[in-house]
Amino acid sequence: MNHANMQWLVWKEYRQNRLVVFVMLFLLAVPYLIGLFVLWKWGIAVQRWDIPQWKACLALASAYSIGISQLAVALIGGNAIAGERLDRSAEFQAYMPLPRRKILSAKLLLVMAMVAVIWLPNAAILWGTSDALMSKHRPEDYTFASEAFGNIAIVGLTFFCVGWLFSSMIRSPSIAVCAGLIAPLMVYLGIAYIAYLREIKLDPLLEFWFPRICLTLSPICFVIGTWLYLRRVEP
Repeated sequence: MNHANMQWLVWKEYRQNRLVVFVMLFLLAVPYLIGLFVLWKWGIAVQRWDIPQWKACLALASAYSIGISQLAVALIGGNAIAGERLDRSAEFQAYMPLPRRKILSAKLLLVMAMVAVIWLPNAAILWGTSDALMSKHRPEDYTFASEAFGNIAIVGLTFFCVGWLFSSMIRSPSIAVCAGLIAPLMVYLGIAYIAYLREIKLDPLLEFWFPRICLTLSPICFVIGTWLYLRRVEP
């Protein structure tokens, strides 16, 4: 498989998932558009006089943009494999001399490109405007922010990996996407139910177990989904 063919595969994956890509771009832009409208219409309250309102606007918009854009990660996870069965492109590929591993690589390249588009620009903006939300004199602000964005990344990873697993098993992208979206909620509810049964505080239990369960579940789902995809004989 030469370089031109790999480019063709990546382009094919983009064409198949272009609606997901457009949704991702929409989700990325919406917080900035809303923030700019609020800034123009009413202004944004800032706690320090030396922090301009536009800087606070960018800081808040980038944080919200990272958060809601994780929905696009769930969409690509659930559509990556099941989508090609739904539009019957999997059957077309089955008659071509295309190694399944190369197709898999093209899928993952698109996913990594989408994740980079979500995180890198927003993280750069947030880094440059972080003083609008956090104070250097309050280290707990940075601790809270790092934990919050760490959990966002973990939830996004769980969205994708669980959606990927279901996408490798079924023909319905919608069901696969819903499975990915529900998975972190089910982990949360399971921890909350245990806390209720044991009559212990939820927050410490959630803080300890939620990321660990998700970080264990995600690679397991991804490996099993990848194994099923590579071993699948029929489209």
